[in-house]
Amino acid sequence: MSNPKLRVDVVSAYNILPTDGQGSSNAFVELNFDGQRLLTTTIEKNLNPDWNESFCFNIFDPLNYHNLTLDACVYSSATATSSRSFIGKISLTGNLFCSYSDAAVTHYPLIKKRRLSWSSVRGELGLKVYVTDDPSIRPSTPIAVVGALGTMDPSVAHGSNQGVSNPVTNTSPNAEVEIPRLRNPSHGHQLLLEYAPADGTASGAIVEAGTRHNFPQIPNPSQLLLGYAPADETASTAIVTSSTAIVEAERGRNFRHASTPADETASTAIVTSSTSNVEAEGSETRRTSQHETTSTSNNSEVGTRPTCRHSPNPSYDRQRQQHPPVAPEVYDNAFKYEAHEFSLTETSPKLGGGRVASGRVIHGEKTASVYDLVEQMYFLYVRVVKAHDLPAMDVTGRLAPYTEVRVGDRLKSSVLEVLVRDNDADRDDHEFVGIVKFDIPDVPLRVPPESDNPLAPQWYRIEDNTGHKASGELMLAVWFGTQADEAFPGAWHSDNASSRVDIRLLTSTVLGSKVYHAPRLWYLRVNVIEAHNLFIDDKNRFPYAYVQVKIGNQVSVTQKIQAQNLNPLWNEDLFLVAAEPFEDHLIISVYDHVSPRKDEIIGRVTITLQSVDRRADDSMIRGRWYKLEKPVAVDQNESEREKLSSSIHLRLCLEGGYHVANESPHYNSDLRPSSKKLWRPSIGVLELGILDAVELHPMKTRDGRGTTDAYCVAKYGHKWFRTRTIVGELCPRYHEQYIWEVFDVATVLTVGVFDNNLQFGNGSRHAMIGKVRIRISSLEAGRVYTHRYPLLAVHPSGVKKMGELHLAVRFSCTSFVKTLYSYSQPQMPKMHYLRPITAAQLDMLRMIALYLVKAHFSRADPPLTREVVEYMCDGNCHLWSIRRSRANFFRLATALSGVISAGKWFWEICMWKNPIMTVLAHVFFLMLVCFPQLILPTAFLCMVLSGLWNFHFRARCPPHINIKLSQLELVNLDELDEEFCTYPTSQNMELVGKRYDRLRSNASSVQALVGDMASLEERFQLLLSWRDRRATVLFVTFCIAVTFVLYVTPFTAVAAFAGLIVMMPPRFRHMLPTAAFFNFFSGLPTKTDTIF
Repeated sequence: MSNPKLRVDVVSAYNILPTDGQGSSNAFVELNFDGQRLLTTTIEKNLNPDWNESFCFNIFDPLNYHNLTLDACVYSSATATSSRSFIGKISLTGNLFCSYSDAAVTHYPLIKKRRLSWSSVRGELGLKVYVTDDPSIRPSTPIAVVGALGTMDPSVAHGSNQGVSNPVTNTSPNAEVEIPRLRNPSHGHQLLLEYAPADGTASGAIVEAGTRHNFPQIPNPSQLLLGYAPADETASTAIVTSSTAIVEAERGRNFRHASTPADETASTAIVTSSTSNVEAEGSETRRTSQHETTSTSNNSEVGTRPTCRHSPNPSYDRQRQQHPPVAPEVYDNAFKYEAHEFSLTETSPKLGGGRVASGRVIHGEKTASVYDLVEQMYFLYVRVVKAHDLPAMDVTGRLAPYTEVRVGDRLKSSVLEVLVRDNDADRDDHEFVGIVKFDIPDVPLRVPPESDNPLAPQWYRIEDNTGHKASGELMLAVWFGTQADEAFPGAWHSDNASSRVDIRLLTSTVLGSKVYHAPRLWYLRVNVIEAHNLFIDDKNRFPYAYVQVKIGNQVSVTQKIQAQNLNPLWNEDLFLVAAEPFEDHLIISVYDHVSPRKDEIIGRVTITLQSVDRRADDSMIRGRWYKLEKPVAVDQNESEREKLSSSIHLRLCLEGGYHVANESPHYNSDLRPSSKKLWRPSIGVLELGILDAVELHPMKTRDGRGTTDAYCVAKYGHKWFRTRTIVGELCPRYHEQYIWEVFDVATVLTVGVFDNNLQFGNGSRHAMIGKVRIRISSLEAGRVYTHRYPLLAVHPSGVKKMGELHLAVRFSCTSFVKTLYSYSQPQMPKMHYLRPITAAQLDMLRMIALYLVKAHFSRADPPLTREVVEYMCDGNCHLWSIRRSRANFFRLATALSGVISAGKWFWEICMWKNPIMTVLAHVFFLMLVCFPQLILPTAFLCMVLSGLWNFHFRARCPPHINIKLSQLELVNLDELDEEFCTYPTSQNMELVGKRYDRLRSNASSVQALVGDMASLEERFQLLLSWRDRRATVLFVTFCIAVTFVLYVTPFTAVAAFAGLIVMMPPRFRHMLPTAAFFNFFSGLPTKTDTIF
């Protein structure tokens, strides 16, 4: 930011104190920032003044403006005495300043000038504060002396009076500034200025791709660490377009990739070289005898940390070859499964921080790594950058070089070979050009972040077949590293190269690990008030009008109004969902409903979302008239209508105070509002280590054997992580670690496992293997949870176990007091309580938001497909399922089991089943009656004792899917088939008829239950309605007697007598008319007589 400035929009004030003795005030605002002082105009005789004025301050020290304060003081001017009276002020620190895209009008409560002041203050001041570096905006002229300012000219106070508008540009309200994306290093990320070509595979061409971003929130410049990666690493005589190849060196086998042929000349040649990377795995030391190769691109990003797979099991491979893949075992009502098969298994792995035992990390002699939730694995990296002066292989001087990285037998060879070959399309063999050899024991070790600087590549002379130096040099770098290396996320791994898949897949991005950020979503509130001068073709009637609001594929309409004139009135709110960046426009159309099948458009207006105001609270939004335009040309005879053009009155705003949900309400991972200004500080950090998966079910067949190309997706909040795809492995090892900030413990982490179909095109679908949910509130702070989670899937044939996923999870709270304080805060933002949205609208908006998220992720590279996003967000949780309905019923019964147990215990006391317990209950009851002040303390003491007793039986692991509670233990296969049926149904009519009859049978029971509950409530209401005169006389007489008895008898005696009567021994109970009241009550009339 070259010349940052602070922009302040003074909008209005509300309910300020009167100071002139006549019940009003002449209010103006004084702004102070970094020695600069500006004033607004004076609004006379108004307790709710509206200024709508803009000011701009210079930021002289961009490195220190976070420590400055903006003071806005409200005064009342007295023109007669040339003085001013203090009304109130607000103070905003620099860390609250944001960019224009995140700014919104916020009403701040006025406070006193001094804390110990005895003056009273009330009211609110609405400001919009943001930082901009637009050179077209000039700072306002500050004043040196503040005196009595009665009706000062705004031009004198602050230069020129500017309206509340977009400060970024004069033409576009939300123009984009081409700047690099910055990340805050305090969050553990290195800041990079990346200039990477959009496509590095084209031959003989250089592609420069720039990225346009919205202006981000300004980080503290003192914390910035910028690293520049040049897009062109060429010498003065060559231009290099890098491409990356995978080389396999497993057990002496070679794997090659032919790059695009290119011509090489003496001084101006275009050389297409291959960047390779060799990866070697070792569990304890870098000088291990087992090595695997991987390749990496020259422009690699800092991000996730994939790892290699373990050595294959020969016995397991032979078993898979002998037995082809079959359908997994189905657990239905005819199968009795073992309980431990679907339960969690606690493990004690040895991770980077030490061995985990009972949730605690036992540190060893080795220094703990930064990635302490995964196993630290060693790899051998080879980065081939470019070559020059290579010899010509044929008479034409043409050469198409590619590199081949090779390591011999893991158990014997200790030499790394980098070969250069000629990929001539006219020849079947690939002629040898040269070779560079390295001794593996002499390769240096580099383990970030201890070694911050990357290893510089060097030029090496190539050798011929005889071992003599040949013409030509190869620039490369070789080192040992771990999955923490910054080159690892973009690496190509040898375990994937050993699989028989298309080479295009291995050289694309579909196998790599990536980080995805979900778009920020906003609710768009459209308040359609009225329309003016709606002319229609039929002059004999008034329009039967309605309004249609559209953004992209979202359409919402108002009610149809039969107007009595040309000015219909609606006053109706419509909600839509908008995603940043705002690419679609808001289209407002007014239609005339001519007939059931015909609607004629009256007018239309298009509004850009960048021009719509944003609000973060319940402040009033000003309405605005918009001119409607006909979508077609107007006839010459209708030119008179242009004098009275049609218009529509709207209130538009982007609601920043709501949380836009795009996932199931039961598994929310983020509850923050849309506006960043309302975000509360984080209370902790969530760390996840995806270790491995075992016994995955084969999802496809390749070369006659079952296989799975598995990858994992972790979702929490706005940040999604995707691991690299392990090709052709049923027991993949990932060892990747991720981190999130936690803002609310009432959130859920979701980890899903999917099968990559390894195909190009948009029509490909990825198969779902299973997913795991972990609720943050169930995790102890600082404890490491290492468990194997069973991956369960429900299919029409029953429940299936698809494998197990090994995870390590840790939640660390930054402040224990803040974590406890978060429990007292409302779960949703306050706008959900001030202006609630109906449940039906929220469900519809949730589906729209999910659609926008799916569309956003489908445009990434590699994309997160729509079925993956829908599966992670539980997009089908609203569909009907009789199994889930039965499970919810038993959940309700379990929740009420405590009340039912208490009732059974009291019935046993009344029946004197246990005389000793009954006598003790009588004594305890009489004690509470005599000392009623002990009732509440006793109740809370019982809950304390119950909590202490249950502490011994607390859960030692996070909750997981319960087969019995999910009603999958004895499931009906027809019910499962109905659960997975499409909507609308695609089954035959006979089966649909049977299911409909079953639903009618279940609904009749619910209908009878609801009717009985209604009759019970009606009998209570009809006791005093004189519907049955004799019953009413008896009840009124009984009430008179009870009133007299309660008046003359102490309450203690009445309570003791009533309790002893209820708990009277059964031998005396037959002497009392116990059934008299029930017989009287059951005979009362109800409204069932009036129902047809």
